[in-house]
Amino acid sequence: MLAPDDPGRLADAAERTLAGWQAPLRDVAPLPPLPAVEGGRLVLLSRPDAPQSRIRLRAPGVTVEHERYPELFLACSVLGGALSSRLSRSLREDKGYVYGVTVFFDSHPGAGLLAIEADTAAATTGPALEVLAAELSRMRTHPPTGQEIATARAYAIGSMATRLAPRARLATALADLAAKAMDPLLLLDFPRRLAAVTPDAVVAAAEEFFAPERFSGVVAADPRELADPPALGWGRGPLVSSAPG
Repeated sequence: MLAPDDPGRLADAAERTLAGWQAPLRDVAPLPPLPAVEGGRLVLLSRPDAPQSRIRLRAPGVTVEHERYPELFLACSVLGGALSSRLSRSLREDKGYVYGVTVFFDSHPGAGLLAIEADTAAATTGPALEVLAAELSRMRTHPPTGQEIATARAYAIGSMATRLAPRARLATALADLAAKAMDPLLLLDFPRRLAAVTPDAVVAAAEEFFAPERFSGVVAADPRELADPPALGWGRGPLVSSAPG
């Protein structure tokens, strides 16, 4: 019986067990590639009288297999991957604008997107967007510190070990990677990849990937709470309505 905290032996056992396995032949067309995300555009999904607003943003990232994924993962964690992250502190603790905010990878076959999602009261939608854009800019003007990176790394490795300790969850995670045509062994090797990332690499990833103008998305909100779209200062253009308000 193998301990779940021994990734090397788990990887060897998985390789021996699955060496002769072949996927059944299926006449299924592969999913088409995702269209490129054009940055700097927000679309308003009109929800008259809605008491809450939903902010959903995406930007180009990298796939799990990419060599820069671990450094970008840590940069994401610094920005919004935990309760101690920058977005959580500024939007939730300091301002009280959001109920919750998170930054994560939205993975698809052959593509990896950076995702930012937050929910806020209708009256604080505009201010929340302004703070969010400011924090994205700060990832470049005030890059992640050594302490922030160390905290993000320790949290990621520790939470991963805890989350995957039950065998059912480990099996589900491995199966999910296999279903996405990703090497399941990437999961077992991820702590080592995270440990090898240098602070300079995380700073470089933050500077390259987190410019506000790289993000586009949808704001589902009462349009009357966003009566002055240009004031949001998002990317290259104002908030565009997708439906009559």
